[in-house]
Amino acid sequence: MAIRIGSFNIKDFGQSSLGKKDMDAIANIIRNYHYDVVAIQEISDKYAMMVLLEAVSGQRVENLMDAYQRTNGYD
Repeated sequence: MAIRIGSFNIKDFGQSSLGKKDMDAIANIIRNYHYDVVAIQEISDKYAMMVLLEAVSGQRVENLMDAYQRTNGYD
């Protein structure tokens, strides 16, 4: 079984440095290549990472965290 790994070094990855167009482009690349593991380097802002995660998954971050906690017994 092959594992697809994507690694992105996005200089100063933050909401102030990336516009919606950039964020959508990154999300589309991640979604379209069906990576199993994705690494984003140089994250400067937690909000930007949440926006990207929501763009890739199509779900609210809170819903993803709730599902993760339920699946892994963190109720």
